[in-house]
Amino acid sequence: MRGLGCLPKRWVHPVVTRDNRIVEKKSKSLWNDLEKASAKHNSITFNCNSWKTHCVFEGGEEDFKVLAFTSVEVSKDVDAIKVEELIGSLQTFEMKIDPQQKHKGIALKESKGINAASDCPIGARSLNMRIPNLLRLILIKNQATDKEKRNWALSRDEYFNFRAAHWVILHEMLYRALPPNIIMWSHHFLSFSISNDKSSVTAKAKNLQTDEITEIVGDLLIAADGCMSAIRQRFLPDLKLRYSGYCAWRGVIDFLDNENCDTLINLHNSYPELRRCIYFDLGVGTHSVFYELKNKRINWIWYINQPEPELKANSMTMKVSSAMIQKMHEDAEKVWVPALAKVMKETKEPFINMIYDMDPLEQLYFDNVVLVGDAAHPTTPHGLRSTNMSILDAEVLGKCLKQWGGNNLSLALKQFQSARLPIVSKQVLHSRRMGRIKQGLALPDRRTFCPKTATPEECQELQQRNMPFFSDTAAVLVNPT
Repeated sequence: MRGLGCLPKRWVHPVVTRDNRIVEKKSKSLWNDLEKASAKHNSITFNCNSWKTHCVFEGGEEDFKVLAFTSVEVSKDVDAIKVEELIGSLQTFEMKIDPQQKHKGIALKESKGINAASDCPIGARSLNMRIPNLLRLILIKNQATDKEKRNWALSRDEYFNFRAAHWVILHEMLYRALPPNIIMWSHHFLSFSISNDKSSVTAKAKNLQTDEITEIVGDLLIAADGCMSAIRQRFLPDLKLRYSGYCAWRGVIDFLDNENCDTLINLHNSYPELRRCIYFDLGVGTHSVFYELKNKRINWIWYINQPEPELKANSMTMKVSSAMIQKMHEDAEKVWVPALAKVMKETKEPFINMIYDMDPLEQLYFDNVVLVGDAAHPTTPHGLRSTNMSILDAEVLGKCLKQWGGNNLSLALKQFQSARLPIVSKQVLHSRRMGRIKQGLALPDRRTFCPKTATPEECQELQQRNMPFFSDTAAVLVNPT
């Protein structure tokens, strides 16, 4: 069985070929201007869900081969790999480990040298040993901020047990899990077509260096081309993204070489549980999110209500001017405690994401084309579920394909849809509701949320554990039906 899929493009570390033909990573001191610019752009891109290029790959069970290409990627030497193995080393991102059962949780195992998903859970200690670059976050705190720059608690999620990582680390882990020689460069996904008898699908890609068109024929097209999916648009041309009513300033600041600076010290003094906690600070009609990543980096997001901006270049990321950044700095000093405002002010090259989602779809597959990830369920980020849902999509799809095999593709896709559609639909709508509550926007069944006057019952609605199917991750992985 052969399949095709769509994934966002990725950045690869510059390399150099020695006289003995050994390929090594190039030292940063030797990078040329183009390589520096590419790495800089990558650092920004991996912090948002706004990729605008696509990738095609073949992937699946024993006889289900893998092939991948994006605007910079194409595979020619195809090796066998399982969908479960493809995402195995990432499947714990943003996933919960049950605190009630010692040494049980979401699992990884070794399979033919590749980190693969397992039905047998392992403990949090083993998980940290296998994935050392994920920082354990066991608390989520929602707290209010007023104009006097005071903070007070609204709600607190204990024993949350998420794993936090920078996108660069996650994608590097995924890349290392792939067999060698599976990815090549300089191709861009163009289109696909389904045969008249629905038995195969053909994808076309263009070599950006030679303009040569490559065609790949497979049994299954897996569309993971993001929230602005061109493949979804082909089947649902009238379906539009829904603007949330707000955008988000975003940034990552690195303190690895200056961890004793006043900025980081003051931030930890103001937020003493930062090393193990995701903080949500809520003002009137606005809120921010921030947490620590591995290697002394702080990831922060600030949501601001505003009219829908004009989308350009098929991207969810807005270019910002120095004047816009300066105004953001001034506004931060008025809204947030000094320690957080200073982090925002010292962050290099912050950027803006426009926040969209989509009403839940009625189906996830069309003949031999299946939607996964943000292509299947664009969501707002307030449930911390976007990456989580995408990984679970891949995991469950892999299990369904393995169970039914290539001769029963329609049954495998039907099982996948039955398992995932009810879950992701409710999670998308719940995340939408959480965003409107925290941004002080109207909802038909409750008064507008204000952190200054919120009752304890209203504050409990802020908790992440209210997410539908929050505790059902392990069961979904073990039995997708």
